[in-house]
Amino acid sequence: MYSTQTRLALVHARVEQHKKRQREGWIVRLSMLCCGLLALDMAVMIAIGDHGYYDSPEHWLYGASLLPSNIGGYVLVAIIAFVIAVAVTVLCMKNQEQRKQEEEEL
Repeated sequence: MYSTQTRLALVHARVEQHKKRQREGWIVRLSMLCCGLLALDMAVMIAIGDHGYYDSPEHWLYGASLLPSNIGGYVLVAIIAFVIAVAVTVLCMKNQEQRKQEEEEL
């Protein structure tokens, strides 16, 4: 038989293991979400892209590549990607603050 102190120590150790698994799972899910959004972004860019408008790579070297009227889809995708990146950054900062608070409590 374990004493009460030993059982409490075992329970606390188990809780810490569970919290660590949850944090690692959160990181994996966030990474999968980012990869999925990247794939979706690439698919959208391919779908709305104007293939053949620029025949030579010289057109991409200058700002003239942003002049056509059909560039709105690219701008929309860029804004969405920026908003998602900001949200992921905020979530990571929040997670880091929570970890620091947990470490201070221990």
